[in-house]
Amino acid sequence: EWELPDDVRETLAASAPSFELDSLSVPDSVDRGETLEVELTATNTTETAGRFLAAAYWPTRIADDDESHLIERSVDAGGTVTASLSIDTEYTHADE
Repeated sequence: EWELPDDVRETLAASAPSFELDSLSVPDSVDRGETLEVELTATNTTETAGRFLAAAYWPTRIADDDESHLIERSVDAGGTVTASLSIDTEYTHADE
């Protein structure tokens, strides 16, 4: 049995951060082989700093799994995060 430092107890007792999606920009369509550009902005709506974690999944015809693109950022309380992704569509799964 041991005592936790005060700062660790405060961190463990703090409420979890919560994020609101402010904007999401994705083209209506792209041709296979073109780069798909994705941009999003989200705001931490709490008074607790934390980690924003999101994933964009893109179907591929390579192996049995889809390609995932992770977005992970540390965000201050009340802060905003903006992230951009460029997704290669060369191996997009399509009904043939």
